[in-house]
Amino acid sequence: MRPCATPPEPDHLLAVLGRSALLGRLPAEERPRVVERLTFHFVPGGEALVRPGDPSDALWIVIHGRLRTWWDIDGSGQIEPHEAVDELGEGGLVGDVGLLSGEPHEALVIAVRDTEVARLAAADVWALVREHPELAEVLGRGAVQLLRAAFRPPLRPDLVNVAVVPIDQGAPLRTFASALADALGAGSSLRYVHAELFDAEIGAGASEDDVDAWDQTDRRIVRWVTEQERRFRFIVYEADRTWTAWTRRCVRMADKVLLVARADTVAEVTDTERHLQAVAATGQELVLLHPDDAERPRRTSVWLDRRPHLRRVHHVRLADPTTVARLARFLTNRSVGLVLGGGGARGTAQMGAIQALRDVGVPIDLVGGTSAGGGVAAMAALGWDLETMRARNHRAFVVMAPFQQYTLPFYSLIQKHRVEQVSRWLYGDARIEDLWLPMFCVACDLVRGEKVVLRDGELWRAILATTALPGVVPPVWVDGRLLVDGGVMDNNPVRTMREMHPGPTLLVDVGQARAELVSPPDLRDLPSPLTALWHRFKPFGPRVKVPTIPEIVARTMTVARPNDDPSRLCDLYVRPAVDPYGLTDFKKADQLVAIGYNATMDALAAKADDNALLDALSLSRHALKDLPRLPIPKAV
Repeated sequence: MRPCATPPEPDHLLAVLGRSALLGRLPAEERPRVVERLTFHFVPGGEALVRPGDPSDALWIVIHGRLRTWWDIDGSGQIEPHEAVDELGEGGLVGDVGLLSGEPHEALVIAVRDTEVARLAAADVWALVREHPELAEVLGRGAVQLLRAAFRPPLRPDLVNVAVVPIDQGAPLRTFASALADALGAGSSLRYVHAELFDAEIGAGASEDDVDAWDQTDRRIVRWVTEQERRFRFIVYEADRTWTAWTRRCVRMADKVLLVARADTVAEVTDTERHLQAVAATGQELVLLHPDDAERPRRTSVWLDRRPHLRRVHHVRLADPTTVARLARFLTNRSVGLVLGGGGARGTAQMGAIQALRDVGVPIDLVGGTSAGGGVAAMAALGWDLETMRARNHRAFVVMAPFQQYTLPFYSLIQKHRVEQVSRWLYGDARIEDLWLPMFCVACDLVRGEKVVLRDGELWRAILATTALPGVVPPVWVDGRLLVDGGVMDNNPVRTMREMHPGPTLLVDVGQARAELVSPPDLRDLPSPLTALWHRFKPFGPRVKVPTIPEIVARTMTVARPNDDPSRLCDLYVRPAVDPYGLTDFKKADQLVAIGYNATMDALAAKADDNALLDALSLSRHALKDLPRLPIPKAV
């Protein structure tokens, strides 16, 4: 923050003060007297106006620009960038809580873009209150509103301005920016701004204006930006390929910065990026442009290892408009997250659920799951179609049959090298960060007793960890942690998905739902192992179902959470009728796929009158008419 060399235009200043919740209560003839007591300051976009611990010695009024507020609720000093609680435009007030309490600031207030504020010293504020006691009520009301906001869900401000910044000199920036503008502007108004257009509308040389010297040109620019925001839903700024005044201007006007590069180039950190790392409030995300024929991304970890501050990486093929549309949904808080719960072979039903969503046209932008759900999520993130999923699943679990390969039960019943062989065969050398869709899976750290969310690293190892049913499948070492099946901690990780994105979240729950599956009603005592074996394979007569070790372990992981209702945490809950199927019924895949498909269609049909959800899923009522169902094959 720095003092302004010249004050703002009097007419604009008085108009802003008139809209202020506090000073707007003063008689118009008294406002010029207040102006004489104001000092004016410039806060560059991304910098802080106040921080927790700063003295509460003044009231700040926004004259140009926008501010965003974060609240340190628990006094820890830790403020998450995505947990903003308020946003202020022209006439907004900062500092009223501190003035009333007499305590230092507890909020972090950052300029979303270049912002001019007026400062009214605390002594002058209280002098006004003594002359006009009704102003005390205004101060108190504003403070209460901010305190209430601190305990509401985090603010999800609508994205307005996007800065597209190349970090690869050969990146097809104009092609990408135009494709993004088309995707963002679908059904909405959009303004695409480059330096030449900016100069044409603001004045010759405006794009080269010194961004550090706040003057009348900067005020004219901020008013122009405000006007564009009123007229257009989105504004996309195309920055220069180097750290110029125009690039700095684009970044300081942006709500989001996209760093764009070709995926197959050298991943060295550029000079532009080093300057950008000083920007505190603007979220920076990496966009890697892949060749049109790329089977899947590669070497993403090289880019991310050198840029630990990045919030997310997006993989885009310009020839594939669905990848650009996915990026647009992420930017506008409309991404669709799919959560797949654990359930052994019952997870095969989730393949049918994915196909149903694809058939209807529901986009799937990020996926996550636990245990079997993690494995199916990985298949979806790899872009496999239903037939590929089924074929590879059949070979992995029916032909290779890892759950029939027993060993001496030191730390598991199943042979370690067999389950590793299957997981390696399924997922090859893919890494989680190299998947087309962002993906995670959940495991449990046996040593620390913690839930572990795996978002990067070798895919085969991560899936092996999330499916390592304790006592049945060997634990897995990942980054110094001893991991087992995530169902121990969280069988339906909806909350984890919610933390990753603000858009709609869907859940396909195939977990153990009924205790009688483990303890059948007609079972009065456990038979001997030989009797149980006979009942499993006898060719005629009634059979007595007894629980297997995997079923007993799986059930113990769910009985500890009897009140956990995941259906309340998601926007669409799908519960296929998979209770009669066991954890290892992989040969019944065709039935399970059909059951999952039909259950998803039923869940969507039940939401035909939920206009908010349909809009969030990019669906219409017409799309939900006469939804198809699959015939369920008879058992072989």
